[in-house]
Amino acid sequence: MTTAFYVRKYKQEATIWLRISYKRGTPFRKSIGEKIPVNAWDSKKQKVKDLVTTSSYASKINKRLELIAEKYDKETKGEDINEALLENIWIRIDEKKSKTFTEFCDSYYKWIQVNIHPKTKRPYAKETIKKYEQTIKKFKEFQDKEYEVNFKGLDKNFHTDFINYFKDQGLAENSIAVFIKYLKVMAKQAKDNHPVNPFILSNDFYLPSNETYDVYCTIDEIRKIKDWKATSESLDNVRNWFIFGCWTGLRVSDWHRVENIDSEFIEITPLKTKATSGKAVVIPLHPWVKELPTLRNISEQKFNEYIKKVARKAGITDQVYGSKMVNVNENEEENAIMRRELGYYPKWQLISSHTCRRSFATNNYLLDMPTLDIMQITGHTTEKNFLKYIKVTPKQHARKMAEVWNKHF
Repeated sequence: MTTAFYVRKYKQEATIWLRISYKRGTPFRKSIGEKIPVNAWDSKKQKVKDLVTTSSYASKINKRLELIAEKYDKETKGEDINEALLENIWIRIDEKKSKTFTEFCDSYYKWIQVNIHPKTKRPYAKETIKKYEQTIKKFKEFQDKEYEVNFKGLDKNFHTDFINYFKDQGLAENSIAVFIKYLKVMAKQAKDNHPVNPFILSNDFYLPSNETYDVYCTIDEIRKIKDWKATSESLDNVRNWFIFGCWTGLRVSDWHRVENIDSEFIEITPLKTKATSGKAVVIPLHPWVKELPTLRNISEQKFNEYIKKVARKAGITDQVYGSKMVNVNENEEENAIMRRELGYYPKWQLISSHTCRRSFATNNYLLDMPTLDIMQITGHTTEKNFLKYIKVTPKQHARKMAEVWNKHF
């Protein structure tokens, strides 16, 4: 492997580049991101000349070039050199020179895409990578609209302003909490090499949360949808997927991945855990699922649109408290401003693909299935989180207790 530095000239300026030749094929190249006057480069020594015009920063740039060469020399010894390895080393080098927290976040985002998670020893899950991407996008949006935030600016005022900005945009607190969580993770990664404000690493930089008002369908409501006579093949297919989801507990992202089915069980490694624990789940086939015909593929967007029609036609029309996206700019449909608003709505309007999974968890809990058995399928790791997830009212808990007493006294 040969490491070299060279310049690309443009008019009176030159940009310094790194070139690494290894094996046969195209060399690995990266721009160092430093510009110098054309006449300031020493091509033989591969460094910046110590001229009067460059003396103030020549030594600084040359020191950086030395460190880059040393880094590659040290981290490729005894390794099978390939582009992925060289790219990985570069990302870590680039990360350290980040001048702003935004630059660091961009570098860290590149890093997680080509590295394994330090705890799970597996590649980062696609869901996790997507959350980092969304967080960085929202962080940049905040800065574009409000003010720039550097490492030291990750303080209490930023925390308050960030939450309030996205609340005003109509985002739920639980969604904002995801962004806060991943900003904290990236700040923790940056603290060893950058002047990160300690406030963001403290418990005071909390994750906002509020109660979710997602609905679930009772067993009687699922039966009504099951027994409804479909008026078209597309609605029939949606109804069948709904029943499948309500009695398997799978996320919609896993519906079309089910292949390993025998007469009694489904075995699948959910996408969310595939890249972390890699743990498969085994789900018994519910009698209603066994009756289903072959299901045709459907997108989540189409499912969420059509299942509301199915639920309405099946008579799921009770007024319930929940939240949905509404246009708060009613006078201008073309310039709609969508906000999530709480209120009483016909239940069919609130049903979506996620209703299936929540219905599975809640109904099986109310059927006195052992909580840990249900958690094995839903993937909840703590009983506390599971009990927060299901939709059981205080009266339903009281009824369960009364039924137990009636059996014994």
